[in-house]
This record gives sequence, C-alpha cells and structure tokens, in this order.
Amino acid sequence: MEKEQRYNLSGLLRLKELDIRKVVADNPSLTVGEYFNAITKLENDINIMSVFQKFITLKADEKDIKCLEEKKSLFEAIGSFHYVDTINEAVSAIKRGRRQLAADYIRSLVDNYNAFLELLITAKKQEDTETKHCTQGTQVLSKVISFMKYEESNRKLRILAVDDSTAMIKTITSVLENDYKVYGLTNPAMVEAFLKQVMPELFLLDYQMPEISGFDLVPIIRKFEEHKETPIIFITSLGTIDNVATAYTMGPAILLLSRLMILFCRKK
Repeated sequence: MEKEQRYNLSGLLRLKELDIRKVVADNPSLTVGEYFNAITKLENDINIMSVFQKFITLKADEKDIKCLEEKKSLFEAIGSFHYVDTINEAVSAIKRGRRQLAADYIRSLVDNYNAFLELLITAKKQEDTETKHCTQGTQVLSKVISFMKYEESNRKLRILAVDDSTAMIKTITSVLENDYKVYGLTNPAMVEAFLKQVMPELFLLDYQMPEISGFDLVPIIRKFEEHKETPIIFITSLGTIDNVATAYTMGPAILLLSRLMILFCRKK
C-alpha cells in the first residue's frame, strides 16, 4: 500500500496560489488525505511539461488539447484556479485557430509553474507542530481548517529566533516560552524555507553568524509581503555606533538588543 503523503497544511493555506477554502466549499466531504493525494498527483505528473511544450512550440493537436483539459482537473482539485483560468484561455485560443496566443498563455503559466512546484515540495513532509494532531488523512478537511482557524485566534504570538549558538537559542526559549511560541533556527540559510510555512510576529536575529549575518537576513525576510513591517530585533554584544546606524537605515521596525539583557532576564 502506498504511503500517504503529508504536507504542512498551515503552510499550504498561506500560499496565495491555492484557494483551499473554495475547494472545500465545493466538496465539503473532502478529507485531508484526499487533498494531499491530489497535490502529490500533480507534483508527480511527469507528462504535464511535455504537454505544455507542445502548445509553446505550436505543435499541439487534438490529442494534446484533450490531455491539457484533463490536466486542468489536477489544478482544480488543489484549488490553483489561476492555472485553471490560464488553461481555459489557452484551449479557447487554440480552438479558434490562434495558436500563438495559446502558446503565450501556456508560456506565462510555465514561467511560474516551477516556482509553484517548489512551494508545494517545500510544504511536503514539513512538521506542522501546531496542527499535526488534527491533520490525519481521514479527517474532513473543512473541519480541520475550522479548527485551525479557532486555534489561530487563541494561540500565543510567534517568535522566530535565529542564532548559530544552540545555547543562545535555548536561553531565548527559556526566557520567552511561557508567553510566546518560540521557534529556533541555528542555520540562517533555512529562514526563507521556514517562512513559507510559519508566519512569526517578531524576529530575533543574531547580528554575527558565519556566512549569513543577521543584517543579511533582513532583505530575505522583507521580500515576504506579510513581513514588510514585522519587527526585527538584533541580538548582539557589539552595540557600536556603526551597528546602531546600520540598523537604523533598515527601518523603524529594527532594534538592537544586548545578549546580556537576555541572560539577565533568564537569571531573574
């Protein structure tokens, strides 16, 4: 029996490319497992790109048109309705004999498709620690989403701490965990992938880390629309005038915090 695929449902719900709520509105009995399997089927469809290329190279025939319309059902099943609309436009164009227009529609789809797949793959088998107890495959998806909405309204505020020191991550967590949900990363290179799954309300960043500094993480964080103004605090023992000036140029939501202050809070 094929092993059921698991995804971070909260991460999928955040993707603007998916309208999962419309999917469950159209199919109230849809289960979590059925939805995850639909994503897996699209992800593993090795023929879809060849069909796209037939349209782009103006070589599509009636068989390819039928095949593309069948592929459309995969996008409908996961709630990617933008792709559904684009496919409809392409099919309509080619049936009217406007092959170049159809090619343009499919080309615009393909331009974003690989990035879209990467988002789905990122969500695959990611630990969904806040909702894993309610995302069993047999659960009705609409009920799970309603439960997650309830949890969201009652949850603790989320903080992401990024520091290459495991000891510092543990210290930050011990100081804040009673009042906040604290996530810790010791590898700053993982921040971007993390933010595709979880949306913190505050960032605590180590100023000095190997390869990627706390300042280097700011543009990575800010490229997410929901984090254009999310507060960022740098944790550093190097509170020089230059460091303060650099932080100031990055916007009013950025502050510097001494490591000693955190250690003092822990002792209290």
